[in-house]
Amino acid sequence: GAGWLVHAWTTRNRGQLVTASAFVAACHLAGAIRWSSSDPGAGVRVALLQGNIDQHLKNDGADSAAEISRIYRELVSRVSRPVDLVVWPESSWPYPIGTRTSRFEVDSAVPMVVGVVEVGYTDDGPVAHNSAIYVDASGRIVDRQRKLHLVPFGEYVPFREILPVDKVVPGMVDMSPGEGATPVGPERIGIQICYDGIFPEINREHVR
Repeated sequence: GAGWLVHAWTTRNRGQLVTASAFVAACHLAGAIRWSSSDPGAGVRVALLQGNIDQHLKNDGADSAAEISRIYRELVSRVSRPVDLVVWPESSWPYPIGTRTSRFEVDSAVPMVVGVVEVGYTDDGPVAHNSAIYVDASGRIVDRQRKLHLVPFGEYVPFREILPVDKVVPGMVDMSPGEGATPVGPERIGIQICYDGIFPEINREHVR
């Protein structure tokens, strides 16, 4: 619609300009009517939080775990209205958790989706995943979604055996991709982690 309007304007075609303007106005009107008729109270009430934790604190290792845990609890307690879910950013928990870990360190009365790095071991050696975990109100990890499309030279090095380069971000091992898009939690939330957001097929897989 916008491209049509620009074309009509640049070619000074009055008929196309009127038609394109009417089309764009109709689209905006339809959207406004649909938005005004929707129920803002329906669905899941979500709080999106940013920890704003100093990078030096994240790099201090296990000695800082108690302080970061305190920050998490305090931020959750500051949510000003009742919510059904608290969502944290990618890699918001700065310390790795095991791929078979069943509980999260931070207890909350509110379910959370938290960005973490999962680590584990296979017959081929250590593996790591950029993941989002769904933590219920009791602190139990009930679901996981692992990032499917990794960033070259950031999360892994392609052709590592022949390229004389290393990753440009800290980390001991290359990340491994997840194996599919599965909605998490009882709300069946579809999660796309960072770079995954440019792949529409992930959205389609979530809603099937």
